[in-house]
Amino acid sequence: MSQYLPHSDFALVDNLDQFSPEFIQSLADNAEVGYVLEVDLEYPSTLHYPVAPENVMIQKEMLSDYSTKVLTTQDLKFTPCKKLTPNLKNKPNYVLHYRNLKLYLQLGLKLAKIHKVLSLKKKFFII
Repeated sequence: MSQYLPHSDFALVDNLDQFSPEFIQSLADNAEVGYVLEVDLEYPSTLHYPVAPENVMIQKEMLSDYSTKVLTTQDLKFTPCKKLTPNLKNKPNYVLHYRNLKLYLQLGLKLAKIHKVLSLKKKFFII
């Protein structure tokens, strides 16, 4: 396997106006410079499948009826825990690599706002 991975020259980008969805889609996957972005993503009502997973603290009231019934009938104790969970909620302050953002935009998510952009030089590594 081979991949372009972050290597050096990490810097915050001052001019966020250039980062439109079109500009992000035009970035090459193997470009010498890459980006990590903090953005707000919105799910349109027409999108019916989860795209961007997030760490969520699972509470007992979030469990399905079946899971609650199993806990009750088998006298099991529930402990809240963090899980990587796909869901259809909007994603405020979501941090991701520009290649993931390109995919999410292609799949139908909407880019609402860009908070921060970190630029970095990438180098080709063979894994």
